[in-house]
Amino acid sequence: MRFLVLSDTHGDRTQMVRALDYLEALRADALLHLGDYAADADFLARELRIPARAVSGNCDAFRSMRPTEEAFECEGVRVLLTHGHRYGVKEDLQRLTYAALEQACAVALFGHTHEPFLAREQGVLLLNPGSLCQPRLGAGAGLALLTVEKGEAKGVLLPYALRR
Repeated sequence: MRFLVLSDTHGDRTQMVRALDYLEALRADALLHLGDYAADADFLARELRIPARAVSGNCDAFRSMRPTEEAFECEGVRVLLTHGHRYGVKEDLQRLTYAALEQACAVALFGHTHEPFLAREQGVLLLNPGSLCQPRLGAGAGLALLTVEKGEAKGVLLPYALRR
């Protein structure tokens, strides 16, 4: 299964609409949105005609009734979705890694930093797609694909040419 992974879209429908052709060409089976305007997942899922899961971020207060994290299983792989602010991901990823291990998750997806990140720590695949609409620190706009197949998960970061 191929998941399109997005975070920190911040309600920027103009940029999301501009990215639709690119996102559609990725042929994802589902969308995972990691917060900060989690409702954008509903908009994108409708436009891309795929199912979506989303969690709330620190900027979703009063906007979303979604949980701040969720774990699910796909083809024998447990995946943790979180925005990351509650785990201090701007400082380090240790708390997030331990949370994933405690929940028996092989993958932890997070956002909050607006900077793409992909690494494996203590057997956990840590993946942050960056921000499609509001990249920071010269990181460039980003998104990711998570592929789960036959009990294995692989992530890839995809840069996106942000158009203004």
